[in-house]
This record gives sequence, C-alpha cells and structure tokens, in this order.
Amino acid sequence: MGEIRAVQLLPFLPAAGLAAALLSALPVRRPAWKYIPSIWALAASSTLLVLLYRGWERHVGPGPFVWGWWGFEAGRLAFLALLAVIGPLSLFLLAGGEAGKGRKGRVLRTLGHLSVAGAVAAVLGEHLLLLAVGCALVTWCAAGAVLLEGPGEERTRYLAALFPLMASDLCLMLSVLLINGAAPKALFHNIPVAPGIRSSAFPLLLAAALLRLGVFPLTTCPAFLAGRGKAFRIPYLQVINPVLGAYLLFMAVRVVFNPGGEWLWAMMGIGAAGLVSSALALLRSIPLGVRRGWLANCLGAAFTFSLSSGGQGGAVAARLVLLAGIPALLLLEASDGGRRGGARTVGGAAILGLPPLAGFASLWMAGRSPAYGQGGAMGTTFFLGWPVMVLAFLAGGAAALIAGGGEADGAPPWVSAAVALPLCAFLAITGIFPGRVADMLMREYGLPLEFPFSSWSSLAGACLLVLGVLAFLWWARGRRVAGMAAVALTSCAPASTATALLPWPLAPRRPGKSLVRAVVALDLAVFLGWWGMFILSVLR
Repeated sequence: MGEIRAVQLLPFLPAAGLAAALLSALPVRRPAWKYIPSIWALAASSTLLVLLYRGWERHVGPGPFVWGWWGFEAGRLAFLALLAVIGPLSLFLLAGGEAGKGRKGRVLRTLGHLSVAGAVAAVLGEHLLLLAVGCALVTWCAAGAVLLEGPGEERTRYLAALFPLMASDLCLMLSVLLINGAAPKALFHNIPVAPGIRSSAFPLLLAAALLRLGVFPLTTCPAFLAGRGKAFRIPYLQVINPVLGAYLLFMAVRVVFNPGGEWLWAMMGIGAAGLVSSALALLRSIPLGVRRGWLANCLGAAFTFSLSSGGQGGAVAARLVLLAGIPALLLLEASDGGRRGGARTVGGAAILGLPPLAGFASLWMAGRSPAYGQGGAMGTTFFLGWPVMVLAFLAGGAAALIAGGGEADGAPPWVSAAVALPLCAFLAITGIFPGRVADMLMREYGLPLEFPFSSWSSLAGACLLVLGVLAFLWWARGRRVAGMAAVALTSCAPASTATALLPWPLAPRRPGKSLVRAVVALDLAVFLGWWGMFILSVLR
C-alpha cells in the first residue's frame, strides 16, 4: 500500500465508529443482532489500524504523516489502540447486560459508539478544533447515558457530578482559542511555543486533562457517577475518559509544550494526592459500582504521577499504567453475574502488580523511570513517593479480588468469555514482553526495560503457570462457598498490619481471603524490598 493511500485511511477510523452508531440505532428483530455493531466496529477498527500502522511504518520523508485535519504519530498509537480495540469490546459487554436491552439499551449503545468515534477523532485530529469537538461530543454522550440509565430520582445530582467533564471541555476550548488566536493555522506538529502562548494555553490544557482524568480534588464526582450503573461506568469512566484525559496530558507535557519543573512538581503532588484518596476510599465499605469508580480514579492518578517523573522513562511508565489498568477494569466488569471468578482473578492480579501480568511491568517501570527522566531532587522525590503508588495498587487489587458476587447484569456467559479472553491474553503478553510492547505501541527505542532478572521472559512464563494454578485453586474454593457476597475492607491488608485488627463488619466466611492476604504481603515485600535495596545502594 502506497503512502498516499495509507494516509487517506485516517478519517476512516472514526467513520467506522460512526457507522457502528448508525447500525446500533436500527431496531433489531432478534436479540443476537444487537451485537453486530460492536463486532463490526472491532473488526473494522482493528483492520484499519493495522493497515494504517503498516503504511505509517513505510512513510519516508521529512514531513509528518498528515492528511488535511488528520494526523498520526508515535505518541498517539497506544491511545488509539485502546480506543479502537477496548472501546468496541466494552460496548459488546454492555450489550449483553440489562442496560443493553430494549429501546433504551439501543439508544445507550448508539451513544456509546458515537462517543468512541468522537474520541478516535479527537486522538487523530491534527487540528486543535477537531480535538475540542471530539471531547465535547464524548461529554454530551456521557450526559445522555447518565440521563437514560436507572430511575429518574436524583437525576439532577448525577448531572451535577458531570461538572469535571464540562469544565474540562471549557478549559480545552479556551486553550484552543488562545492558540488559534496567536497562530490561526496551528496544527499539532507546528504549534508555536512563544512564552505568551505557553504561559496562558498550557495551564488550561493541563487543567482540561486533569479534570477529565478525575484526579484530586474532584475524585468523588466520577466515583459517584460510577454508582449510577454500567451504561456510564463501562464505556465512559473505564475506557473513553481515561484514554482521552491521558492523551491530553501526554500531548500537553510531551509533544505540544515543554513545561518547567514547577509544573511537573504540581503533577506529582496531584497524582500522589489522588492515589492516597483513592486508596483510602477503597478500604471503606462502599457499593461495588462506586468502588470501581474509585479504581478508575486511581488509574488516572497513577498515570499523572508516572508521567511527572519526566523523560523517556516516565512516558513509557505512564502508558504502561494505562495499558494495564483499562483491560483490568474491564475484566472486573466481565466477571459480574454468575460464577466468573477467573476474569476477576486476572483483573485483580493485574492491578495488584503480580508478575507476569502487565500491572507488574507498569509498577516496575514507574520505579525505574527516574533513572531515565528527571534527576536531582525531583527524581529522588518521585522515587520516595513511588511506594504510595504501589500501596494504592495493592489496595485496589485486593479489593477487586475479595469483592465477590458482583452485579447481576444478566449477560450471557459467552459474552463475558468473549471479552475476557482477549483481555487476559493482552495483559499476559504485555507483562511478559514489555520491551516489545514499548517498541511497537510507543516507538520508544533504546530504553532498557530492566527487570530483576536477565532471563525475564522465561521467568515470566513460569510465573504465568503458577498464577494459573492459583487461579484454578481459587475458582475451586469459590465454588464451595458460592453465593457469599463479600465486601472488600481493610481486612484485605496483610494479617501482620494493624489495620487488619480493626473491628470492621466482616462476613463469617469469605472465599480466598487468607490467600489474598498472603499474595498482598508477598507483593508488598517484592516491591518495597527492591525499593529499600535501591535506597541503601544510593546511601552507600
């Protein structure tokens, strides 16, 4: 395929999502037909993405890979892959549940595919106006999902909780207007970096990204909306908004502007505060939907914190956090209804950071990122704060593993299996071969992903076998204790800690609670032991 034909495929990616939205709006005679738009979107987007990637690899020339208002570069690839693959999978899972039934379900699926098309257009948009319009479209579709789902009581409160998304769109539009006012023909690859534009447009673009990620201090709004139901939580809170917010933050820090150290310090503080608040919320007795909203907040805070380390290492670590967190969150949703503990086990293990899943690679690379990023006081402070990220992931993963029962959504088992299998495979491949994933989806060459052992791939395969045996034992134990709805509290911490002795209302029996405590203690020893050894080596 020649260069001209390859670059002309750019607008067809959002067009595939738009076609899926039109198909979803059509009435269906058989219930199985409602899955056709999601299957079409997944097949068309994946095929177009592969063809676009191959054409982009063969692109030779001094100019960027741009056609009109559409553009493509290495920094956008990971975000585009998540939207093009995980987005249709999330809507496929939504179609199988209660929220996907009837006329209202048809409207919700239409809004979901339309929002995925808007998000893809925002990521591929070379013109800043297209970026702002795509984000605004996602916000309005999310508002429609909030209005349609569930009973009408407290509808005003749920709409008010959308304030961070609306404020994000306002900040983004003001930033675009400021840049276009100074340079009317500015595109992403030639935005001027004059001091006036940097001092005015960059803070607005940074605020737009952080507001969409739902980081501190507005973390309660996304968590509150997550309790509304799956129609908002699955496609928007766990897939589209994290990807869009992370893309805005990545482009603002790594591509468009080159912020000074004070901005990175601010990002580090905001990310750490979000991790602490999310971890404390996960240790409380809260409904399952709200807990998953806090997990999504923890993902946004971890991305912000990882990116604040700066340099090539921070950029890789932040995107690995996103590549590990979004499939893990969707796996937790696929585990709802019936005995589907396997998906919950893999999703929780990935959040915990157990090797060889992608969560381990993201946490390990985040700990190593100061060696390839900012040095001095900022690198030291980031590494001293890295255990906060580890503890937040431990709290989230343990909460996900212990909280059995799930929400009875009525999705057929084959739907959950069709979503869970590719996600599990992706988490395992990313965890075993993180260097190849960084080369392929990030184009960050020459960065040594140093893991604790030289023969990491062989060790990771052995860990995968051990993890599979543990998952089978857990599943067998869960079958003997079926019907026990557990609530994850501070008892998920290791038994040696003081928090395990607090008088929380515990169920008399809980499947796998002792195993979770042992796994959390082992994981904590691995990460903090490595952290302590590094500190000792520096002091000597």
